[in-house]
This record gives sequence, structure tokens and C-alpha cells, in this order.
Amino acid sequence: MTPGLKYRFVEQAENAAGKSAFSYETIIVAAELPSKANLIEKVSSLSNKTSIHVKWSRVPNTETETTGYLLKMAEYGSSDF
Repeated sequence: MTPGLKYRFVEQAENAAGKSAFSYETIIVAAELPSKANLIEKVSSLSNKTSIHVKWSRVPNTETETTGYLLKMAEYGSSDF
């Protein structure tokens, strides 16, 4: 796929009895992935023994708006999130 180009999709289900009719057409624009976020920083003035506040800079939009972030946390030294 090429970022910025529109692609058309239809879907057809199949089982032992045969094939369904095709679904309605959906048009989707291929978008570039957003860049990774910058360094995550602790906001010490808002953090305490039971909570940590963090911040990072918003990533720039590509041809589509960045609509969210996923933040994962793990104990230091752990091998998984």
C-alpha cells in the first residue's frame, strides 16, 4: 500500500454451503504510521508514593490525525509489559 492513496475493500464469506454475496464497498485511505513519542518524563510535582504522573510531547500528525496513545508500565528489570 502507498500512504495517502485510497483503497477499496469488499468481503465475501464462505462455508461448506457456498459463498455469500459481497459486502458493501468500504474505501480506506492508507496512512503513514505516526512517529514514536519522545522521552517520557516524570512530573515530580504531581507524583507521590502511590501515583506517578508522566508527560510526553504530542507526536506530529501525518496525513491523518494522531488519535491516541498506549502507555505500558512494568517494574524495572521485568522482561515484559
